[in-house]
Amino acid sequence: MVRVRLAVPEDSERLWTWRNDPTTRLQSLSSELVSWHEHQAWFAASLESVDRVMLVGEAEGVPIGTVRFDTRGDGAAVSINLAPESRGRRLSSPLLLAAIEFYEGAVDRPVALIAEIREENVASLALFAGVGFVRASFSEGIWTCVRGPR
Repeated sequence: MVRVRLAVPEDSERLWTWRNDPTTRLQSLSSELVSWHEHQAWFAASLESVDRVMLVGEAEGVPIGTVRFDTRGDGAAVSINLAPESRGRRLSSPLLLAAIEFYEGAVDRPVALIAEIREENVASLALFAGVGFVRASFSEGIWTCVRGPR
């Protein structure tokens, strides 16, 4: 069973390590290495932001990945990063579903969820389709997938 919780300051190094994993970088919209200094500033600002909800998923008490929601107008951009050591264990879908349930329970109105996914990231395209996202548009190698109200 996967559960999610809000990210806390103690998660910073773990999320930085996951973010800089080569496979993660290859599939991300931004593939550059992130320095520890840059990450610390971003992470602290993220925890303080009213427009960002950052969650950490756990299975059997062990962190397995992170899901982030960033407010965009009437919707929220969604991103997921499964820990390298959690890949291949069929945890991405339960993590994403638990995070969506948490987020939808925390907002006071229905919102559209939006995911931007590289065309070659077949695993993520399948993951998001499997939890109800549909491909809405395509531009410059990026699919925009949407779930919920428009």
